Amino acid sequence: MFVGMLLGGLVAGFLSDRLGRRPVLLAAMLMNGVFGVMSAAAPTMIVLSIVRGLAGLGIGGSIPCVFTLAAEYLPPKSRGFYMTVVAWFFMIGTIMIAGMAWVIMGELELLWPWLAMAAAIPALLCAGLIFLFLPESPRYHYMRHQYAETARVIRVIALWNRKITNIEHLTSTHTIDHAEASPMSSAGVGEGLRASWNSVVKLFQPALIRTTLLNMVVWWSMNFGWYGLLLWFPTLLQKSGFSLGLYQDAFLVAASNLPGNIVSALTMDRIGRKWTLVLSMGCGGVVGLLMSLASNPTHVVVLICLFNAVSIGGWNAIDCLSPESFPTELRASAMGMLASFGRIGSLTAQLVNGALIGISVPLLLTCTSGAMFAGCIGAMLLPRETANTRLQDTVP
Repeated sequence: MFVGMLLGGLVAGFLSDRLGRRPVLLAAMLMNGVFGVMSAAAPTMIVLSIVRGLAGLGIGGSIPCVFTLAAEYLPPKSRGFYMTVVAWFFMIGTIMIAGMAWVIMGELELLWPWLAMAAAIPALLCAGLIFLFLPESPRYHYMRHQYAETARVIRVIALWNRKITNIEHLTSTHTIDHAEASPMSSAGVGEGLRASWNSVVKLFQPALIRTTLLNMVVWWSMNFGWYGLLLWFPTLLQKSGFSLGLYQDAFLVAASNLPGNIVSALTMDRIGRKWTLVLSMGCGGVVGLLMSLASNPTHVVVLICLFNAVSIGGWNAIDCLSPESFPTELRASAMGMLASFGRIGSLTAQLVNGALIGISVPLLLTCTSGAMFAGCIGAMLLPRETANTRLQDTVP
């Protein structure tokens, strides 16, 4: 699954900058849903691994598209708040899946394929909603010189928000070059690969290299620290002697995201993304160190919930800051690369923590804290705050 998510984010990011955010997001959600359903009927472990990996491609592929679209839809003054609201649905999803597992496997005592099938339904419903209602990014259309489409999407968004907008100049003062507007319409695979490689090269040009490298540090650190702890929390709870039950524990920790989500939504446009990220990762590192010193089972579970509550603010901040830090022509590619690099961090965490869990839990928690502190330092060194600023469209 994690390998699929790694590859999905990378591929979807590059494709979104070439084909558009909406079609790639639609394809990602369909893959997530269809292969999720197929996993429920997988006859062997090999088939199950393949279809779960393909579902992971869809899950990973959705991330760069979702946050790129959100950044390009929203106005600067409220972009942070509403992008954080979008990120809240990660919490809602984790609470839902924990509750579904509790009911389906815990209370009804059904087998896991029923849970796999139920978990795939929201992705299929989301794909239907995207197809029916979600427009392409007007900023993407504009950068592709698709001015009539840009005007059409803006009119639709204005109508939904009951606003009056004067955008006739988009179609009256621009000539639409259809060949330039659809650069992938006749392009082969080779040209697409060259374009993707050119996007990577641009991300490491002098104007963007510091932003790119520091974002990579933050994404890797966040994934290592957060997934490294949260995926091992049932084992940590068992070792501490505290457990309400597997599904109840998962539900409790998922619900602990709520206060962090509320606070980060309120701070994102006030103190900014950068300092919300710094404070969240710094506090996450401190809580991780406190956990390494805790011996009382109640203290351990409280600190795990507190870690989740403070670190979710870092996730929300990085989901806002990263797409805002890159120009439109590279935004989805950058998000895909960063999300995939973060998956390497989460995979590394599983290997490291899997080795440490049987040796020393305090050492495992210290490694988690170290990763969070590394991300905190990387966030402090980021070159600029993006709150209340206009998005860039091209490399400066």
